[in-house]
Amino acid sequence: MPRHPSRHLEKLNPAKLRVLYSIVFLMAVASALTAYVQSPYLSLYVKPGYLGLIFSFANILVLIAVNKLPLILRRLGGWRVFCWLALGVIATQMSLAWFPWRWPVIVSFIFFAIFLFLIWVVADIFIEEYSADRVTGRIRGFALTIMNLGWVVTPFLTGMLVDKFSYGFLFAVGALVLSPTLLIFSAAFRPSMTLTTIKLTPLLSLLKVVRGRLELKRIFTIAFYLHFFYSWMVIYLPLLLLSREISWPNIGLIFSVMLLPFVLFQYPAGRLADKYLNEKQILTFGFVVAGLATLAIYFINTNNIFIWMLVLFLTRVGASLIEVMRDSYFFKKIDKRDAALIGLFRSVQPAAYIISPIFATLLLIKFSLPFIFLGLGFFMITGIYFSLRLPNNKIKA
Repeated sequence: MPRHPSRHLEKLNPAKLRVLYSIVFLMAVASALTAYVQSPYLSLYVKPGYLGLIFSFANILVLIAVNKLPLILRRLGGWRVFCWLALGVIATQMSLAWFPWRWPVIVSFIFFAIFLFLIWVVADIFIEEYSADRVTGRIRGFALTIMNLGWVVTPFLTGMLVDKFSYGFLFAVGALVLSPTLLIFSAAFRPSMTLTTIKLTPLLSLLKVVRGRLELKRIFTIAFYLHFFYSWMVIYLPLLLLSREISWPNIGLIFSVMLLPFVLFQYPAGRLADKYLNEKQILTFGFVVAGLATLAIYFINTNNIFIWMLVLFLTRVGASLIEVMRDSYFFKKIDKRDAALIGLFRSVQPAAYIISPIFATLLLIKFSLPFIFLGLGFFMITGIYFSLRLPNNKIKA
């Protein structure tokens, strides 16, 4: 259960954080290489109408796995779990690169989704281990900036590689990029490192904690909004751009520009939240910008890449602010012992990826693909209600 900040156990260690930042960058590049080609790749083996069901099923398994993660961490230690998960991601990426058959591709994709999600949760726990609450906004903002720098530099490369090679080739490149994390992590952290202070809190008890504390309930809801937004964008935005007859090299360029706000704004926003403003003020502004810009997607019927760059850039201005304030607010409430709560917080992502594709699938039965972005825009605007009702979260520096 979350404790008062004065009782938190973290000890600030900038040297360890620098190592973790480098690992986060490589993980982000490996993730970003394939993130926006997953649905086009799977559509080679599965009808587009069933894509949402595959994503939903994969994320149901992710939820089950993340619920078991605290027990695994206590038994094996963070070092071993991270290394095994990295090997799992690399192995499944290579499987997706080599297997040309439907079912092996689907099964490999599901395991890839599980391993990739869990390794990010473990990285979260290590960052929390070496953080301090008074600078959480800055640490989380910088970590997100480094992560998103990997996301920004990668889509253009993705578009060029897809145009010249194949979707499967990108997964092989992703495995190659991720491999150095094993060497870096092994050199910087001890195999004997244990996480025995992690609490093994049953899922129902965790849910009661979240439901019983207004600030946690609100920030979990905001996290759901954000991942609902991301899921529709990741699954359906590439399909929409392809339907506008935009080439993959141009799509890659659009996505690189689109993701720039995550590099430009998250660290400054984290500093603002630590020193001057409350997270709720920045969150509210983020929801307004993300909602209005997403609404605009419905009205764009052109293949002019500069118009798409502008509108999608604005959607990510809003999303980047929501993302960093979500992390800053939440991690000021917990410490390294709360691995189960961190896992539950991060499991909002697979929960959103279970629910949102089902809604999209139902909408696509009666409406065109652009219509779901109209619905998504209105949905994001309603998130303002939850950000405005979030309790203040100021901690003196």
